[in-house]
Amino acid sequence: MMSARILFGITLLAIGTACGPMNQPVGREAGNELASLRSGQTVLTRNKRFVLYLGLSDAKARPVQWDNAYTIRVMRADQFTPLSPAATVTIHSDMPGMAGMDATDLATVNPDGSFSATLIYSMPGLWSVKVTIQDGTETDEYEFEEQI
Repeated sequence: MMSARILFGITLLAIGTACGPMNQPVGREAGNELASLRSGQTVLTRNKRFVLYLGLSDAKARPVQWDNAYTIRVMRADQFTPLSPAATVTIHSDMPGMAGMDATDLATVNPDGSFSATLIYSMPGLWSVKVTIQDGTETDEYEFEEQI
């Protein structure tokens, strides 16, 4: 069991290293703006409870107007352990200053333990996105912006 946890942690860290910087001070962390999370980047959530990887599921380098399928991988940051089977990941997107331009999607868990969600950016502009992870009594989130 312990070797499986170590292997899982090493694998996720390798993905994070290969796909982008981890927990770099960008956006809100560096100033007072929301972070700009590039697809394929690995980060720590706000209260450092979870390690979050968010990537576009297809070959797009950046999100586009309309449908954007995301793959989300999450693990507990304290011991690099996977989430429990009851864990949920929710993504909320909205366009600041535009009433009625928001949506919330409960991500679907995949057989490999990752999650899938589709965000629909219905018009060009700046979108605010919040990913919320809940696993048992632990809840944390990560917010970022997408320019479409």
